[in-house]
Formats: sequence, C-alpha cells, structure tokens
Amino acid sequence: MTPHDKGGAPHLVGRAALVAQVRGLLDARRSVLLFGPPGIGKSAIVAAVFRPGLAVVDPFEHVSSAVAAKLRRVMEADGIVLAAGRSARAAELGAVRRVLWRMVAVRVGPLSGRDIRALLCEALDADGVPRAAIARSWLSEAALVAEGVPGRAVAVARAVARRWRAGRSVLPPRLALVVERQDGLSQKTEG
Repeated sequence: MTPHDKGGAPHLVGRAALVAQVRGLLDARRSVLLFGPPGIGKSAIVAAVFRPGLAVVDPFEHVSSAVAAKLRRVMEADGIVLAAGRSARAAELGAVRRVLWRMVAVRVGPLSGRDIRALLCEALDADGVPRAAIARSWLSEAALVAEGVPGRAVAVARAVARRWRAGRSVLPPRLALVVERQDGLSQKTEG
C-alpha cells in the first residue's frame, strides 16, 4: 500500500467513461477493485485516478492476512482503497474476505478495434515512427493481434518502434508481438 507509480504516462484511449466511473466512486468515498486480465489497463486507470491519501494495492493478488488486516483498518477509519487485480473472486485473491465485500468491483474489459488502432497510433507517434510508415492494413492486423488488450497493443508498437529506429523497417504485427515477448523473457533472465 504505497503511492502508485508504475512510470510513464498511462495509455487511456477508450477509457474516459471507465475513468469517470471510478473517479465518481472514489468521490463518493467508495473503495474500488478494478479487475480484468493482464495488460487490460488496470494500472493505467489506477495511475489516472490516483490522489493523495488513497490506499493503492496493485497488484491485488495473493493478499496476505497482514495486508488484508491493514486494508480493513484503512476502511474502518473511513479510508478509501483502490485495488487492481485479475479477479474479483475472494478464493483467487488470498485473505480478503473481510475487505472484499466493502469494495465495488469494476470490470476492465477489452477495447474496441477502433480504440486499439488509436492506441497503436499514439504509441507509435510517441516512439517516433512516422504515420506514413504504417499502412492501414498493418494497423488492422495489429488490432486483431492485440485482441482488445492495450498492453499487447503497446508491446507490438514498442517492438515495431525499436525495429524502425534500428533500420527503418516495420515488423508484421504477429512477429512484433513475438519479438517483444522474447525480448521481455531475455531481460528477465539477464536481470
């Protein structure tokens, strides 16, 4: 339960209504659990709505009895908790039965193909890849590869941007995702 900082600007394309909903719940002094699959954008939403005094638990998974007790004390003192995890089911979260019932569960779902294409363009622009280098068909295929998951779209854009900077070529989206996953695995084993 520390101030939230995952680094970088959050990618919030297509999330305005969800961010407004979460802000409204927090303004109403309700604790919130954002849940959804990995890469769906929970941490970006947490970063967008974060405010001082908010107890943040991200990731909200395998919660120990000690952490659950701290959360319960925060809530009993009229504090607000914002959590982000893969599930809203107590059996999958750890020792949270005494706090989970006090939280409003908000599902973070996949983005539309249009929003994923906009996110890809935003990420590629930020990494210096000119729009002229990216064909419409490439964007459509990349949106299919991302399957509505913002984290996957950003991973594809990241791999393409690295390749663009190295040699001015654009990887096919499926290959870009494989390259990004391989690079991520290499960094984990080297670190």
